[in-house]
Amino acid sequence: MLIDKADILSGQVVVITGGAQGIGGAAATAFAGAGAKVYIIALGQETIEKKVEELRTYGCDAYGVECDVTDYPALCAAMADCIKRYGRIDLLYANAGVVLERTSILESDPALWEKTIKIDMLGGYYAVRAALPYMVQNPDGGKILFTGTGRGRRASANLSGYSCAKAGQWMLVRCLAEELRECHICVNELIPGPVNTALNATENGPRANADLDKTGEINKDPEDLMDLFLFIAAQSNRTGPTGQAFALNRREI
Repeated sequence: MLIDKADILSGQVVVITGGAQGIGGAAATAFAGAGAKVYIIALGQETIEKKVEELRTYGCDAYGVECDVTDYPALCAAMADCIKRYGRIDLLYANAGVVLERTSILESDPALWEKTIKIDMLGGYYAVRAALPYMVQNPDGGKILFTGTGRGRRASANLSGYSCAKAGQWMLVRCLAEELRECHICVNELIPGPVNTALNATENGPRANADLDKTGEINKDPEDLMDLFLFIAAQSNRTGPTGQAFALNRREI
């Protein structure tokens, strides 16, 4: 069900990587409900088509393409296609991410570790690099959002690849914020805390966060994050926050 936010993003064009399901899919629905045109970049053509069809039933001008975020030329082609269709990019949400293994560094698979870095950090950089030539031409400025995690701030056993990638992403957020101030492009990270998505599933059960009761943290559904997402998306490009992390955790990040 769409969130009623009175068209706060009316006429804006939003690009979302990993936007067909999970947190990205919920964001696509929320941004569409706020009046935005939504361009989805994801994997799985059938899943993409299903999401786009859903958004269109709500009256959203939506489109989606299948693209691997580690394929920079393909991302460049996708951004160019978005510009051809909609003429602008107002908000880029670099959301695509994975957890490919939960094991110690000693037992880790170097190929999976490298792939995690490529998707979770380089994938965000590639998406931004592909979109920026168009975004910096927008006199109204724009926004870039990343999905962050507390694991990018504190050490976690058996999640080194994911944690290192997200730590690098947090530095990317801050570097971009400094570089893009004069363009009025705000760059921020959204930290949802534990969320019920496939990313946190394990072979032993539906959740990877079985010890949350010990921390005071709780699991959330992707839709529970959207008030924060829309609040940040609606901020002024000239006076709003940039280079910041906004968390929905119930404990210290």
